[in-house]
Amino acid sequence: NRGWNPSLCGLVSQATIMTFLAEFVYCYLLRPWPLRQITNWIIRKLLPEKLRFEEAIVILNPHDPVVSGALHFGVYEKAETQFFKSACINGMTFLDVGANVGYYTALGSHSVGSAGQVISLEPDPESFSYLEQTIAANKSGNVQAYQIAASDRTTQLPLYISTDNRGDNRLYASSEDRTEVLVNTRPIDELLFE
Repeated sequence: NRGWNPSLCGLVSQATIMTFLAEFVYCYLLRPWPLRQITNWIIRKLLPEKLRFEEAIVILNPHDPVVSGALHFGVYEKAETQFFKSACINGMTFLDVGANVGYYTALGSHSVGSAGQVISLEPDPESFSYLEQTIAANKSGNVQAYQIAASDRTTQLPLYISTDNRGDNRLYASSEDRTEVLVNTRPIDELLFE
């Protein structure tokens, strides 16, 4: 036993620890049936209609306890958000693939400013409707949203919908029984060229 190394304290932030604990509790301790179903029901009941992140407004999906729940409880992608805020600057073009309800789209819209642009892709019809509401709430004139999935070709493919985690929708079948929705796909290079 080496004991606690105080020099490591600066490497682990309180936000990182809280995110880890929240993920551990939700993903492992509350995984067994019926704990996960009860937890998801409670989270759905607690979700507000929208959240503000500095100047950005995000409209939450009241049916999604995972992404919208993590946003509400302040544990959603903390490290990724910090990186995003440092890398997304005025005048750049930001591509949000799998935009979901538009968290990064809203942040990006304010970060790139009127000289920049945000291009958001979200194939799921339900998530896309919340993305559109987020864009409208931010009065974002620099965002273009497309209800498509990124792919290597222009076609239609089944999107396998997760009922509990709209951030876990997939273009491939899994062992889970999921609802399928036919969605349009496009290569990103082709879309950006247009």
